[in-house]
Formats: sequence, structure tokens, C-alpha cells
Amino acid sequence: MRAMALRTARGYRGRVDARFFAAVLIACSLGCGSSKGGKSIPIDQLASEYAAVFCHKLYTCCDASELAARESTGPDEAACRSVVAATVNDPVLQAQVAAGRVVYHGDRARSCLDTVAALPCQQWALDEKLIRFPACDAITEGTLAAGSACAISDQCIDGFCGSSTGELVCAAPAQAGQPCSFAQCVSGLACRTDELASPGICGPRLPDGAACVDQNDCASGYCISDGTGSAFCGLPTSCNGV
Repeated sequence: MRAMALRTARGYRGRVDARFFAAVLIACSLGCGSSKGGKSIPIDQLASEYAAVFCHKLYTCCDASELAARESTGPDEAACRSVVAATVNDPVLQAQVAAGRVVYHGDRARSCLDTVAALPCQQWALDEKLIRFPACDAITEGTLAAGSACAISDQCIDGFCGSSTGELVCAAPAQAGQPCSFAQCVSGLACRTDELASPGICGPRLPDGAACVDQNDCASGYCISDGTGSAFCGLPTSCNGV
């Protein structure tokens, strides 16, 4: 999960981002003892709830060799939960929510990962960005208008805190064809990379199977190498249960 794994980037450059996605597994059908199906997730429980979802998926969908390649998450699911929760916990975002500078939607966090928890392994495929799911992109809302001083992007109404001068400010969204190195593209567009790997122009997100240069170009959030020097948009092929 832009996951916290879960403190993921949303696909544009120069951004200080703290978009969080987390929830528990649906009911107890997937074996998560902390599941509270359907209830809003308090922000101070966000990290542990996300860790429960991610680690259960990891140990359900990855084979032994794939798990071995991710040894940093621990030797088993319980250890994974502890490691991931500690890694993705973000006291800065929690403080901004407590101060009223960021609005947090625990119900959307629940909806986001309830959707993810229900995915078959082939459709999950170790997707830690979750930009495919609208609810996952709307867990927080900023309160600061364009031009306001900011510390993190979640504070900004338009979702971007960045700088071209050294002073962090909220930036208005960029339109199609406009630079986006220091702004977020309007909804539905991505900060695209051209053939020369020159980043930073808003354009349409590319569908799975389309040729790509950078992961930010793709609707899935992933630009996968085909082993011949070319690349295409699509989900990762690891941890897909196959």
C-alpha cells in the first residue's frame, strides 16, 4: 500500500506525501483476529490494521522463494505484522489530524482495504500502492488552500506540498500538458514520463499492456520490464498465488 508500505507516493515527483491506506481483513473469514468488519478505523490503529492485512496477504499469496526474498518482513506472519506496523506508523500525520490540519476518513480506510482483502491473489499480486482503488486515494483531505505554507501534502486541499524555491507551499493542480514536478495533476491524469525519461508532464494514465517508461505513467502504478529492454504497464507478477 501510496501502502503505507503504506506511506506510498501517489505517482508524481517532488511531493512530500503521507497518504495512508489501511484496514483489517473482511470479518474473520480470512483469519485476522483483529478484524472488526465494517467499522471505521481510528487513525492510531491504522498502522497495525494495515500490517494485519498486508502480512496475511503476503503469507497467503507468496510462495517460499518469494517470502525468502522479503526476509526483512520477518520469518512468519506474526513477526511481519510487528515489523510492518512499526515501519509504516506515522506520528506526523496523526499529529496533523489531531491539530485539524488534515481530515482523516476512517470509514474510507476500511472500505479501501476491505476491497483489497477480498482480492484473489492473482489480482492482488503484491500491490503495495493501491492507486487502482478510489477509496484508497481519499483517506485524508487537506484543509490548506494553494499558496499556504505546508509540511506534508495531506495538509493541502489540492493534495500537493512542494517547492521550486525551497519554501514548501500547497500548489494548485496541474492540467493536461502542464508540468507537474511541483504540482499534482488533476484527477484522472498522471505525471507522465516521455521517451527520453524526462519526467513531469500531466497526461492520461496508461492501461495495462501499454508501453511505459516509468511506473508513474501507469493506471496500475507499475511499469514492468519484459526482460528485453522494453516495459509495459501491469501488476507485479510475484506473490500472485501461481
